[in-house]
Amino acid sequence: MRGWGELFVLGAQLAFCASCASPPTPAARRPPVPAPAPAALVEVPHELQLGPIALTLSDSRTAQVFHIVDRLSRWRSALNPAYTTWAETAMPLDDAERAMLAAHAKLRARRGWGALDQAFYVEDSIDVAAREAADRKLLTPADAEAERALLDHFAPRLDALLATQKPAVTALEEALARQAPAVAPLAAQLGRFCETEGTVEVHAFLVSDPSKSAGGSTAHGGRLVVEVMPEADSAPTFLHALFHEVLERRRGSIAIAAQKCDEPVDPETLQEGLAYAFAPGLVHPRGSDPLLDMVNADRARPLSDPDVRFARLGLAIRTELGSALEGGRDSLGAFLPTVCDAWGKLVKR
Repeated sequence: MRGWGELFVLGAQLAFCASCASPPTPAARRPPVPAPAPAALVEVPHELQLGPIALTLSDSRTAQVFHIVDRLSRWRSALNPAYTTWAETAMPLDDAERAMLAAHAKLRARRGWGALDQAFYVEDSIDVAAREAADRKLLTPADAEAERALLDHFAPRLDALLATQKPAVTALEEALARQAPAVAPLAAQLGRFCETEGTVEVHAFLVSDPSKSAGGSTAHGGRLVVEVMPEADSAPTFLHALFHEVLERRRGSIAIAAQKCDEPVDPETLQEGLAYAFAPGLVHPRGSDPLLDMVNADRARPLSDPDVRFARLGLAIRTELGSALEGGRDSLGAFLPTVCDAWGKLVKR
């Protein structure tokens, strides 16, 4: 099997390296030419077709402000703590702001995932998004107004961060657009493997993340959200999340397979294991192996830790997954027993 890390390199070596082009011919060997006119600004495509996936990319200010404020509220302990760490020095909060975030956390805990995500991971302005949330009955008028006031308060305070992180977000957009021709056949293989019918429409919101290593992704309310870090290659994280969106179409089959595994396992572990096997397992920058590095770093931690078991299962099945994708014969349904077998071996170690 050909090296997937070489086929689909989306790291700094291809995506973000402006100096990777061939060196120019020495001036002495070419005739003088007129100075070129200033290059016209080229807008980065926000609509990409990747096999069966119709992908829309967005760096909406409303979505980014909502995401960061939501994380600052710490309504769930498992959320990325990087924003809280960043705010401690870059944007210290006063008592009134802490009270506003606490009120948001209570609303979020009551409503959970879904309605708030649908309301504010959007292209609209904050005011329009809040009004639409009330009109569509996603939120009560009082809750929609409280969220509007919260986001309107924090938006100006976050504008400096969004401006600083804008180059990283744009770089990821450009990288995905540039690599789309290489990724499209892979996405078609994923669609075939998952027996996807029709088009999978994915609206992905790219959100500024000030950390160096804590970025992640979530998918709730029909929105895919990817945290983009300034000093890291976020493309594997993005593709990991994108594979999740395709796998969501087969969530029922994964749940049934989990019940049939000899060793008890939850459907999330099977799905995450598949996603980790794909990215960063098969898809990663050339010359690195981030999935193996993750597993080696966590050897002393138990399988009861979700991140540990996801990564270990992904590593255990990635070679077989690569063969299944490239071979063009296996389907997800036929492959799931292999995932169960790998899980059983991990448990018995």
